[in-house]
Amino acid sequence: MFNASDLFDLSQTEHAEIFSGCKYAWEALPKIAAFLEARVRPALHNRCEGRAFIGEKVFIGPGTVVEDGAMIKGPAIIGKNCQIRHNAYIREHVIIGANCVVGNSTEV
Repeated sequence: MFNASDLFDLSQTEHAEIFSGCKYAWEALPKIAAFLEARVRPALHNRCEGRAFIGEKVFIGPGTVVEDGAMIKGPAIIGKNCQIRHNAYIREHVIIGANCVVGNSTEV
């Protein structure tokens, strides 16, 4: 079985505490909704290339580019320097770290 530290370098994320008390990495999944509700502070520091739908409970870090047709429903936290590409669909209760790419027509 896999502990979170077997799969992730938790020193590389601002959200490591979500794995607190979890023996296995997937035990964090049911904790995401409450984690986001408690921590999301809506702010858009991104650049849009075209038109995108961005919900009310969304934080997007600086340097992130959101391309045309993307839909970010939220609540969500998206880190800095990410690429949210054309027609990406980011649903509810999503955390995306820094320097990540969510590709064309991807659903998260």
